[in-house]
Amino acid sequence: PPASHTVSSRPVFSDLVIETIDTGGGHLYMGDELKYTVKVKNEGDMDATGFQLKAEVSGMVTIDESSIYGNGKYDNGYIIWDTGLFETGKTTTYRFSVKINEGLSDGDIIETLFQINCDQDISMRESAYDEIRAFPDFSTSEAAIADSNGGNLWAGETVDIKILIKNSGQREAESYSLICPTPDGATYISNSGTAEGIRWDDDIRGLIWDLEGLAPEEEREITFRIKVNNDLYYRGGTIITDFKIESEDQEYVFEPQSLKVDRYIYMTIVAMG
Repeated sequence: PPASHTVSSRPVFSDLVIETIDTGGGHLYMGDELKYTVKVKNEGDMDATGFQLKAEVSGMVTIDESSIYGNGKYDNGYIIWDTGLFETGKTTTYRFSVKINEGLSDGDIIETLFQINCDQDISMRESAYDEIRAFPDFSTSEAAIADSNGGNLWAGETVDIKILIKNSGQREAESYSLICPTPDGATYISNSGTAEGIRWDDDIRGLIWDLEGLAPEEEREITFRIKVNNDLYYRGGTIITDFKIESEDQEYVFEPQSLKVDRYIYMTIVAMG
């Protein structure tokens, strides 16, 4: 008898193409918006029926229900798209957005699980992973300098320097250093600096404070004094700061602050007679 041959047709779904985009760019922080795009293609030779895509949303995020694209519905931690008929050769795109919750820790992983099912007994599961980062942020810190006596600044006078270190980030600054070279044309006044963590460094000809523990929204004040050198008596000049904060995660350079040093006018009076 002639041999019989059975031709089997079925839907075939390639790996899910999952793209996540942090709309803020760079690292993913608490409060950021994360956009998901999922593309599914039927590469088989048969239409799929009863097709469903389900996304299990992490408890670390809050879903923006208005962002759900493609007739999906949100229900108790899941977004479900009941597509029904999924034709052969067709690619379908699904989208939604979430907001990262507050109160998370650096290194927490957000897992979003996607699963597809259809009447043809085809099932597929795939996850997207995104890491939360939380850093100290010193970018709102401030430095200020002022003539101790007010008015014009002259050689031999004292300049007060105040630095306010602020952590506006989402994580405690466990250890960090404030680096303050002595401005050209000036000399540090001994024992005038804030005592905690202070040390002199010959390489920068200035002061370094090695500090620990600055929680989010906390601030710390550092002060010291310098004296304008006498060699600016007749030529004057400008005192310019070059301060920065360094930590394991970042470097923040303060906006330079400056004060003009006035010069004395040297006059020679010749008596004629």
